[in-house]
Amino acid sequence: MTARKGPTSSLSMCHLVVIQHGLWGHPDNTKYLANLLEEQLGEGFVFLNCAENIGNLTYDGIDVCGDRLHEAIKAKMAELAMDGEPHEWGRWK
Repeated sequence: MTARKGPTSSLSMCHLVVIQHGLWGHPDNTKYLANLLEEQLGEGFVFLNCAENIGNLTYDGIDVCGDRLHEAIKAKMAELAMDGEPHEWGRWK
C-alpha cells in the first residue's frame, strides 16, 4: 500500500482519497494520477494508492477484492487516527 500526505501544518478536516487500479493492474499504473491529485489538491488530503489487489489477485472476485480494499482503508484510517489527523468515523458525504 502506498500512501502519501499532501503538505499541511494543521488540518481542520482530512479527506482520504482512495485510488484503485483496474484488472491486472499495479499502483504504478495510477502513480501519475496520485501525484497529479496530490499536487493539485495538496493540503487537507491524504492519498492511498492501493496495492492490495495487484496482478492476478484481481481475479479473486469483486467481493474478495472489495474486502481487501476495505481493510486497507480501515488500516489507513487507524494510522491517521494514531498520527492525530482529525476524522469523523462513519461519516460519508
